[in-house]
Amino acid sequence: MKLDFIHRHNNYRLLLIFAGWGMDPGVFTGLYRRGYDIAVAWDYRNEDFDPSPLAEYGEIALLAWSMGVFAADRIVPRLQLPLSVTIAVNGTPWPINDTKGIPEAIFNGTLRGLNERSLMKFYRRMCGSSDEFARFQAHTPKRSIEELKEELQAIKDRSCTGHDGVMRWDKAIVSDNDAIIPTTNQINAWHEHEIHLIPGPHIPEWQKLVDTMLIDKQLVHDRFSKGFATYEREAEAQASSAERLWHLWQAHGTTTPVERLIEIGYGTGIFTRMYAPAISIRDWQLWDIVEPAGTIPAGARTVTGDAEARIHRIATESVDKIVSASTIQWFNSLPGFFRQAARTLKHGGELIVSTFGPLTFRELAAAGVPPLPYPDAATLRKYISGAGLKTAHISEKLICRRFASPRDVLRHIRATGVNALNATATPAQVRRILSDYPRETDGKATLTYQPIYIIATKQ
Repeated sequence: MKLDFIHRHNNYRLLLIFAGWGMDPGVFTGLYRRGYDIAVAWDYRNEDFDPSPLAEYGEIALLAWSMGVFAADRIVPRLQLPLSVTIAVNGTPWPINDTKGIPEAIFNGTLRGLNERSLMKFYRRMCGSSDEFARFQAHTPKRSIEELKEELQAIKDRSCTGHDGVMRWDKAIVSDNDAIIPTTNQINAWHEHEIHLIPGPHIPEWQKLVDTMLIDKQLVHDRFSKGFATYEREAEAQASSAERLWHLWQAHGTTTPVERLIEIGYGTGIFTRMYAPAISIRDWQLWDIVEPAGTIPAGARTVTGDAEARIHRIATESVDKIVSASTIQWFNSLPGFFRQAARTLKHGGELIVSTFGPLTFRELAAAGVPPLPYPDAATLRKYISGAGLKTAHISEKLICRRFASPRDVLRHIRATGVNALNATATPAQVRRILSDYPRETDGKATLTYQPIYIIATKQ
């Protein structure tokens, strides 16, 4: 197996891509995500993988495509990587399977008849349209037919053997017009996982997919840094959500003296000021992706950095409480976060958090802004259960703020740092959003928040 970097700028985060059969790094030319280096694993004729180039990264997002899902499923569990999210794209852990992969007759026929002509036919089916095929041809893999046969044979041979470790996949991206691995077979394979059905062929629009599935955490940092000065004035929904979370904590959790507590997303201290006077805490850490802007309570220590990555470094069963108000929606993987929370909490420990549901910013979605991928309460409950935690309470609420105009809505979300707009939105795109933004009969505009409140315990 080979590993090549297509972007390497000493970032803290890495996007690690396991490419499909027959591919090379050229297929991903031009792919970019701010704040991430990008590396491509490819050529599965053997499973020799040297993870040493990955040791410098504090967070790794894994994206595996096609046969790369099978390869990652076998290799990644033994590497002990700091994975924040694992995403399977148009592939399954069963490469040859009549109901969960490529049907056996088709796979064997491809292997037997592989030549230059059949390879071009495969590429066309993979691309789905003549326009996409023309774009793909600009970066056609530079690999020989003999090499591709060896790789396909190796995949077939390994599909009959077991492997160590159990890979945890957070999300499965499935194209609705996949002519390589049938869409229905992929859905069968991932029926117990979070499936995102997208339009298109076997090869997706890589840049759009990465922009949708990976949080631009540098953008989150920058926007909250700029919004701190106006946050408390504008963040009525967040303050209301924090107040309700504190009331639910008192009703469904415990407020006895705490040995060790970690709060994620301290910000300006809105939530902290509510619970701090009522609880005695010996070891108290306040985490945030930016330098804290509020007054730090006596006895608390601040930690600046990415909480989703940092929690991997906390010792197992060392924390009594993990609390967070309106922050974890910025994580790449909520299932991964809940697993890490379950690992780090002591037995009897509590996770007390609020996040946002899919109706949040529904007006922006109606105006053409791609909706944020917020899971609903039922999905969150599955994540919590899957992590081995017990849900003591989960509820949701709608908060609708009214503004004089859509432009005032955009000013508000900029002032709080919770901007859902793409960093590269052009003036023309903003004008179109303002034009299409839904208005009430009096011309005013609303903005919806859907906070979801969670209290979970480790048994």
